[in-house]
Amino acid sequence: METRFVKAYIDELTFGNLTSEDRELLKKHGYTEDEHGEVAVSFKFGDGIAYVPNGCGLVLHYPTLVEVAQSEKMQREIAAYTCRPDIIPFDIALKYGRLGEYKYVLNYNEWVEQGENCNKDICSLYRKGEDNDLNHYLDCFEQEYDALYDNGYFPIGEGEGEDGHTLRDGLTDEEIYQLQAEYGILWTECIGTHQYNEQGFLEKVA
Repeated sequence: METRFVKAYIDELTFGNLTSEDRELLKKHGYTEDEHGEVAVSFKFGDGIAYVPNGCGLVLHYPTLVEVAQSEKMQREIAAYTCRPDIIPFDIALKYGRLGEYKYVLNYNEWVEQGENCNKDICSLYRKGEDNDLNHYLDCFEQEYDALYDNGYFPIGEGEGEDGHTLRDGLTDEEIYQLQAEYGILWTECIGTHQYNEQGFLEKVA
């Protein structure tokens, strides 16, 4: 069994047995349940995140290929769910996908060409992982960075990350998703190709 990335992969997911939160989120972005209580949504799948190409801001969060490559438990669960011999981001989303949203869904090159955007600052925000490495979590515009700073999302004294800034410790994944939705930029062309050098070849699991 191996993981592999499929470039520019678009497919439809059907959501049923919706929580009230997911139902409201889908409704907010223009989707309503059919007569069977299900909602079908087409996504473009990147590594760890998928987005709706129409720019509405709806996304799916799920583990990356590398994260799955490092977890036999996830490999078994995905294989049991899909009954397929290899794993692509779509398969991971089928099993683990969680609905979310982004405030911005943008192509960087198109954005630069609009007005004076080439002169605007963009900040990359990081968070320390369990191994103490800095993991990139979102980009934001200068105005959103100022709001994050004012709302206490950086440690006192604020350490600099690589080309960006380090978020304070203790933020949960759900809190990060909320920050991405409220402040973040989703550069859509960046999730159209595999973002990691290591694609993660998996050992066969029983």
